[in-house]
Amino acid sequence: DETESRAEEPTGEPDKSSGDDKSEEIATVQKKVDYCKSAVFFVSAIHRAMETVMELLDSKAVTDVQEAIGFIVSADVFKVEKTVAGVRKMMMLVWSKNQAIKDHVIEAYKTLFLQRPADGVPRQQKAMAVADALINLVHGATLGEVTSLEEIVTDMVKQDHIKDSTLSALWSIFGGSDKAQSQAALMLLSMAANAKPKLIEKNLGKLIAVCLARNLTTEADNRLARHACVALQKLQPLGLQLPANHQLFEALYSVLLVKEETIQQCNRNAFDQSWFAAAEQVLNTVFMLCAEPEEFCSSVIRALGATVSKKGGTAVSKRGLTRVLFVVGHTAVKQFVYVETVSSKMKKDADAAEKKKDEKKQAHKDSGAPGSPRGLEAELGIAAAIEEGQMEEIREMAEAEILSSMNLIGRFSGMIVSLCSTAYRSKKGGDAVCSQLPQNVREVAVLALCKLMATSSQFCEPNLQLLMT
Repeated sequence: DETESRAEEPTGEPDKSSGDDKSEEIATVQKKVDYCKSAVFFVSAIHRAMETVMELLDSKAVTDVQEAIGFIVSADVFKVEKTVAGVRKMMMLVWSKNQAIKDHVIEAYKTLFLQRPADGVPRQQKAMAVADALINLVHGATLGEVTSLEEIVTDMVKQDHIKDSTLSALWSIFGGSDKAQSQAALMLLSMAANAKPKLIEKNLGKLIAVCLARNLTTEADNRLARHACVALQKLQPLGLQLPANHQLFEALYSVLLVKEETIQQCNRNAFDQSWFAAAEQVLNTVFMLCAEPEEFCSSVIRALGATVSKKGGTAVSKRGLTRVLFVVGHTAVKQFVYVETVSSKMKKDADAAEKKKDEKKQAHKDSGAPGSPRGLEAELGIAAAIEEGQMEEIREMAEAEILSSMNLIGRFSGMIVSLCSTAYRSKKGGDAVCSQLPQNVREVAVLALCKLMATSSQFCEPNLQLLMT
């Protein structure tokens, strides 16, 4: 019994097994802490390295630039925080004079935005995944980045890296309800149209229906209309000329003559500012695609002129005045350019016809041989001088006609000069007079004056002092 009782009594010694367990647990936690510290140190080192890598993108050594691009592409796999800035900065290298660097950039963007987004995605969803990746690249891009991206997208479409299925996915996103997504998709489609103009021609109806053939109510609507016009201008290489009664010009007319009652008043100022950018692209599109742009612009100017007066003609609508002044000024410039373009085309057609006629002549003396009258004219440059004289004569006629008092634009020139003179007197006379002519009206009037001066030397010279003072 005594032996059993002694065996049951506690010995007072600590349990070694529980102590070992705690030691192992502490050691495990310590390892995790050390691992996390190492990971944080490594991530910090990579972030510091990214700053150096981005500086290497500006290096004059081709190998430095290529290695920096490769590092950014690899870092993107692991979602390194500062990779996005590197990817955007990398865009600018597409303008490099070194073809090896340009090719490296194209290949990098092909990997980043065409191959990786499609990895692990079902086949039927790959095109949409690529389209979404490209759209995310457009969001938040600066003007310089958008211009560089346009070059990259154009090159990749030419090389067939961007497939038709991806372009179809972009068209489906464009037709969605999200205006920001629609705008980004349209910008990408416009870029692709540099290589494939028929892309816009085939979807002309959808472009009109989504962007133009409805009431514009917000700033986003104006931006979408502006990008639609930019996309439409990519049809120029096709030589497309549409009649003035085409549905496209009816839709563009509605963009310029927006219904005031449909505009959201809470965003009124933003809408008014964005209208000018949209109107500029609308007029550019009209002069590029319309067979009779003068008729279209004349009807727009008359309609806008009717909106200047309000309250029975006793007051002036500042909004209507700024719009009609802007359209008059930009129409004058585009009409002058249009006349020069048409005359240049006529000259090229005449030269082509003459060349074709000469090729049919078998006798060498009739095709301009030295000693013949035609050959002598060619040697002395008489024919070229005559053609140059004819071009100059056409240019002078265009200047005189555009700002003629018999022309609609010419009738507005006096009012524009008068408004700018009022702005000058306001500057000298003080705030009391200045308040009669709002700043936005002065700005648009001066811009219109500059554009009219650019179209005619006879109008420019007498108004130089007014512009400078």
